[in-house]
Amino acid sequence: MALGYNARVNASTKVVIGNTAVTSIGGYADWTNFSDQRFKTAVQENVKGLEFILKLRPVTYQLDINKLAAVLKEDQRIDDDGKIIMDSTSSMDLVSREEKSGIVYTGFLPRKWNRLLKVSALISAGWMLLRTKMICMACAMPSL
Repeated sequence: MALGYNARVNASTKVVIGNTAVTSIGGYADWTNFSDQRFKTAVQENVKGLEFILKLRPVTYQLDINKLAAVLKEDQRIDDDGKIIMDSTSSMDLVSREEKSGIVYTGFLPRKWNRLLKVSALISAGWMLLRTKMICMACAMPSL
């Protein structure tokens, strides 16, 4: 499901809010994920904690928003005849993309995560979920 102008999804199990020009998604409550112990099975305390964390290599980075918009084909549409039409990008989107391109983010590089997970033999469903959440939380937070 895609919500917002030029929001695009590339999988049926994905939800995207906004396009690359979006600079803020907010509300008056935190984004939450349900976690109810009553429905968890095969719970084990087998997580490598500090040893794993000490191997992480945090980085700062900026996003090439124009390149991302091009890959997502945000400035294209398909006309009634099925032809791809290049739309002109609105001045508001251009300003928003430029603003977002200047943000310095803090996070981790996925390839380094994957290598670390393989080395640490932590590729279980739980760790993959935790890895995704940690990357999303870290990458979505601008550096202060």
